[in-house]
Amino acid sequence: MKRLLALILAISCMFTACSCGDNKGKDVSDASSNSSAENDGNDQSDESNVKDVEYKTFDDLTRTQRIAYYDIYVDVPGYVETCSGRGFTSRDSWDYAIIVASSRDEQPGISVENDFADVMNDSYHAAVMSFNDYQCEDYTPDTIDTVTLPCGAEAIKFEGIQPMEFWGTTKECYLYGYAFVFNDILVIVSYMVFDDSAVDDAKKTELTNYVDEMVQTVRTEA
Repeated sequence: MKRLLALILAISCMFTACSCGDNKGKDVSDASSNSSAENDGNDQSDESNVKDVEYKTFDDLTRTQRIAYYDIYVDVPGYVETCSGRGFTSRDSWDYAIIVASSRDEQPGISVENDFADVMNDSYHAAVMSFNDYQCEDYTPDTIDTVTLPCGAEAIKFEGIQPMEFWGTTKECYLYGYAFVFNDILVIVSYMVFDDSAVDDAKKTELTNYVDEMVQTVRTEA
């Protein structure tokens, strides 16, 4: 009888050990599989976030400026007068300025067609007011062309007359530039003339050339 009980106990222990071994093997396998799936997902995510951005360089654009809130860099022709989180201005005269402005947040689905006016009348006008106190009226410039930039963004080229008020005096200021979406950010790069009588055609041509070049330098690193 004792031998029979010992034999039954031994067989019972053997089945228990086999069962424990199987569970261990399953846990390790699942952990390995999950880890592999997570790594694959991370690898795919990292890979999808990496993209080569084409851009050009120009000798007369001597400084690189970042839009502070985002990894967006643009070359500019000279000293940056004022800078905010969503853009900056560059000028060497009170009579005109190059203005760069962007949307407030990264917004998947943002488009020039639907959101240009909002950014123009918000961040862009705030940049103007930051250095000359001009009160800009809501306005959407006229599109004159559509182009593809080296960074891959589709841009509209625009110009128009921006109605403004300065200490009770109404002004109409010429502006020219581009609007485009880059990495879910809507960006405006342009120049505006504040005193048309002080800016001749040669200066306007120079400013136009600067802006035409600047939009070709947009990129994600300095």
